[in-house]
Amino acid sequence: MSIEKKLAVAAVGVIVVAAAVAVGVSLTAEEPTTEGDVRVAETDVALGEVTGETVELDTVVRLAHRGGMTENVSVIVRATRTDTGLLAAEETYDVGEIEGDGETEVRVPVVVEREGDYGFDVIVYAGDERVTTGSKSVSGVGTVQPDYATSELGFHSFPLQPAVEFSVSSAAGETVELSTVSFLTNEGDDREDATLVVKARQADSGIVAAEEEVDVSVAAGSTERPSVDLTVPEDYDYYLDATLWQDDNIVATHRSAANLDPEERIEANETVRETGLEVEDFADPRDEELAELRQQLEEDVDDEDDAPEDMSGFGAVAALVALVAFTLARRKKE
Repeated sequence: MSIEKKLAVAAVGVIVVAAAVAVGVSLTAEEPTTEGDVRVAETDVALGEVTGETVELDTVVRLAHRGGMTENVSVIVRATRTDTGLLAAEETYDVGEIEGDGETEVRVPVVVEREGDYGFDVIVYAGDERVTTGSKSVSGVGTVQPDYATSELGFHSFPLQPAVEFSVSSAAGETVELSTVSFLTNEGDDREDATLVVKARQADSGIVAAEEEVDVSVAAGSTERPSVDLTVPEDYDYYLDATLWQDDNIVATHRSAANLDPEERIEANETVRETGLEVEDFADPRDEELAELRQQLEEDVDDEDDAPEDMSGFGAVAALVALVAFTLARRKKE
């Protein structure tokens, strides 16, 4: 082979090797990484745990992401009282890296007081840089009931008649026995157990004349009629206050009226009126002696004008001393 042909073959070989190397480099080289774009697509607030004083509100943030990788992403949620503008709570959630196109859901629980209205501000950071924000407002937080105060068991709602009725089952001397019936309906899917407490409260004084309780169990979708008997002084009007308890918590209440006074009548939603209540029917028997001393004092004062001048007022003073001594002695015993 001539020298010219050898040089040509060598040149072709060099070109082929160079081309192969170039192709290999282009196949193995990584494309440069581009930074992604993050924004708040949507913000919702879901109800979490509820206690007597606080409410946990889960802030649900949906982050829309486009492009390459975004590193060190974090979400800050701030709850502010709308009436005062003061910061009520703040929580931070570290998301980390987000890559590709799509949405990422982030839940940030925030605990606030169970009252008032709140505004929720969402701030998204990539490293130390704020990249996007969002907001949401929540009102009526005080109306949310804690789990222990919610129940599907309650007093049945009639269009006309009360949910607690009574009848006079017997009368003996100056007392009567009231037989009460409460209509309890379970609107839930499970059987509910509770304790029913019924009080007879004298209408004008608010004094509880009688109180009884009974355990009840109502099947799902059913109504039960537990009865409670109360013995009270006759010739008075009473409010029948019924309360449902579950695990030491009140879940429902109801009030109806029991009119035993032949001259006065009350209704459950009526203003209490004065009807000449004789407190001794409900008071401690020890008050009788105190009442007698007061009466003696009044009589001595009335007779003061008829007494001799040197004895005027002596009887009243003696009765007053006795009244004061009795009162002090009674307070000391109590």
